[in-house]
Amino acid sequence: MSDKLTIHDLRAAGFCVSGIKTHYDRLGLDVSFRDFVRHGYPLEKARLVEDAHAKRAVEKADERIAAAKEAE
Repeated sequence: MSDKLTIHDLRAAGFCVSGIKTHYDRLGLDVSFRDFVRHGYPLEKARLVEDAHAKRAVEKADERIAAAKEAE
């Protein structure tokens, strides 16, 4: 199973949903915003996005994943 960046990670980073959608559309990623919300975005691809907001969201995803592994 590969780790995913989720809408929840973006919310945890402090972004509002309407702002997320607008910014997501500007980034021109290879999946639709709807698919991202439903299924997430591969974390390995998200790490490659050269955008400060994306990097902050990836940090939140890393924190979430680390906490889940620690809880196991």
